[in-house]
This record gives sequence, C-alpha cells and structure tokens, in this order.
Amino acid sequence: MENGSKKINICSFLGMVIPLVSILVLLLLGLFVRRLLIIWIILLILSSVAGIILSIIGLTKRNRYNGSGLIDAILGIVFSILFIVGTIIIVSPEDLRKYSNFDYFENYEEDDDFDDDYDFDDDYKYSDSSKKDIIVKDFSSMTETEVRSWCKKNNITCSTVDIYSDTVPKGKFISQSVKADEILKEGGFIKIKFSKGKRPEYSKDELVKKAESYSKTFNMSKKGLYKQLTSEYGDALTEEEANYAIENANIDWKKEALERAKVYKKKDMKIYDIYSRLSSEGGDEFTEEEAQYAVNHLND
Repeated sequence: MENGSKKINICSFLGMVIPLVSILVLLLLGLFVRRLLIIWIILLILSSVAGIILSIIGLTKRNRYNGSGLIDAILGIVFSILFIVGTIIIVSPEDLRKYSNFDYFENYEEDDDFDDDYDFDDDYKYSDSSKKDIIVKDFSSMTETEVRSWCKKNNITCSTVDIYSDTVPKGKFISQSVKADEILKEGGFIKIKFSKGKRPEYSKDELVKKAESYSKTFNMSKKGLYKQLTSEYGDALTEEEANYAIENANIDWKKEALERAKVYKKKDMKIYDIYSRLSSEGGDEFTEEEAQYAVNHLND
C-alpha cells in the first residue's frame, strides 16, 4: 500500500493508544482501590510518559511514513499530559498517606488497661459451637491465685487487675466481667478486679514527683499523663490532684514528644505515621505543635 498512500506511523499511533488503553485496562482490573492506589498511579504515569516518548518519535519519523501520524502524535501527547496533570490534581499527598499499606495499629503497644464499658462477653459467648460450654464460677469467695487456677483449668483467658477501693479490703474480690453461672465458651475472656486497699494520701510534693516520674519513664503527653494519674488502674487521683501535679511538674512537653517519636522511629515508622500517632486521639494525644516539633527534630 505504498503507492501514493500513507503508511501507518506506528509510533504516533501507539503514542495515542497506549495511555487510553492503559487506563481502561487498569480500571477493568479493579486496581483503583484504596490499598493499590499507588500502583495505579505509577502505572498510569509510566504509560503516559511512554505515550509522550512514542508520540515524539512518531513526529520525528513523519517523513519516513509519508507525513502520516501528525494528529495521532499530537493526541498522544495531549492525552498523556492530561492524564499526568489530572492525576497530580486529583490525588493529593494526603490521599497517598491515607491509603498507604502501613497499618496504623501494627506497632501499637498493648495496654494492660481495659475499658469497663466494653462487653467482652459478646465477643466470646457462643463464638464456636465446637468448643465446650463453661459455667462461670462465682469468684467472690476465691483468692486471685484460685481464680487464675480455675481459668487455666477451664481454658478461659482471665485478666486480674488490682485497683484502689475505700470499701473492699486489700486482696479481696471486687467484680467480674462475666457474671457467675453464665455460660462462656472455651477460650473466652473474663476480667476480674481485686482490691489493693485504700488509696494512699499524697502530699503536694509527692503528686508533682509522681507526674515527673511518669513523664521521664514513659514520655507521656499532658492528656496521657492526666489519664494515667486519674485512672482507677493507675493512681486514682482526683481531678484536682492530677491537675495540680501536672501544672506544677517540670515537664517539657515538646521534649517528651520528641523522645516518644524516637521510639517510633526505631520501629521504622514513617514520618507522617509518627506525627499521626503522636497527635491522634487514639495515640499519644500530644498537641499538633508538639508533634510537629518532634518530627522536625528527629534527625537533630
């Protein structure tokens, strides 16, 4: 077909077709999902760059193909540039952070404290019909050692915690999360509280030293320290006592945030994940300013 007719300029043609085909194929394969967003972006940009290169090659070889391929080449360049610019505009850096493969809770340290409002019974009751039914015992007349022995014998996971009590003597039973005579499957969970006696009275100096000790040991935020001081699983201080301790303690919150950030860095956490962990309500609860200071000075 060379007699007077134009041959197909294959480079210009591919430069136009590749970006269009790539986006269709990627969409059909279902790659446009959260966890694969980055792969989708990389492949689309690569195909767009390839389209530009092939279109330019097509333009330089127009004479060889009797002038054909001008429109194809121009369309290929236009499509490719539009796809690249459109991707940059639509997909913000925040999207990439949000949809990265990092699991926010992957490195979260386990806490011994449990939420009283959480009903563990709902998770474990009747969860597996192949497991034996266990009739929960009344632990009120048992010691902590006896409770643990019963739990081990019946394949029940038990968490015994000691809290201050003004009414229950030290070492005595306070409550259990699953009531006596209820049925629980093997492998179920029960939390049992025992008394560690009356809470001691602290002087003002002792309150301040307690706050400073926690800060030095655990690098807590102001909010985190307050929760620890007032928690029934912690020191069970009153609101007034906790506020006095925190306000009069010699604590540099930015320094505490930085020390906490260094711990996360050793776990190979990314900078933006460290910032999120430091400042989030479900994390350390430092202020945004303190978290920003920490990530800015990580490499000092």
